[in-house]
Amino acid sequence: MPDETDFDSFAGALTAFFRAARRKRGEAGEAGSRPLSLSQFTVLQTVEDEGDATVTALARAAGVAVPTVTRMLGGLERDGIVERHRVDHDRRIVRVRLTPAGRDLMAEKRVWILERLRAVYDGLTPAERRAATPLMRRFGALLSEL
Repeated sequence: MPDETDFDSFAGALTAFFRAARRKRGEAGEAGSRPLSLSQFTVLQTVEDEGDATVTALARAAGVAVPTVTRMLGGLERDGIVERHRVDHDRRIVRVRLTPAGRDLMAEKRVWILERLRAVYDGLTPAERRAATPLMRRFGALLSEL
């Protein structure tokens, strides 16, 4: 049976990690030529990952309501970052894709993120590097199962 002190220490460390990761993700959105809110950045990452995402999928990814994403997309579309289009076989479905300017913006954000990831990696000892990768994959798998 696990010691409650060990659990409390683990829970505190994991919570601190999540907070730090969220802060850095927010900073990634703010970095560079065009600041983005954390929700906007999350939406754009999802569009970038999926290539052509539905508004519902974007809302789910950002953890916000569909009307919120719809308003957000309006601003991003006016700024030339995304474009919305309806699906031919079902005009009720709206899909979103990055424009060339949106792809450039996300490439800029990716460079910023990779620089910080490299700094984290470089801050680990070789033994920590070897241990971190499988442990983070395991955490990801366990969190996905919840």
